[in-house]
Amino acid sequence: LNEQTNTLARRIDLLDERTNETKAIVEALRHGQEVLTAKYEAMAHDLHHMKGDLTRITSILEDKVLPALAEHEAGLSVLNARVFKTESALHRLVYA
Repeated sequence: LNEQTNTLARRIDLLDERTNETKAIVEALRHGQEVLTAKYEAMAHDLHHMKGDLTRITSILEDKVLPALAEHEAGLSVLNARVFKTESALHRLVYA
């Protein structure tokens, strides 16, 4: 009976040891999950800010850059027409 009691005590000690190991593993997993959750939230926050920045940049492009570019293109068209007209006049003078 004494030997069986000792065997049972050893088994209980082994179970306690394994339970403690399992608890430590679970705690590590929980901590890892908390770290991953925090990283995910930080990424979501950064992505939200990036979206806002991109929206602002797009708005600036649409409101300021594109109209200015259209004005420059119109100016270039006028200049191209003048250059063509001047080249045509020079051509007529040279080859007339």
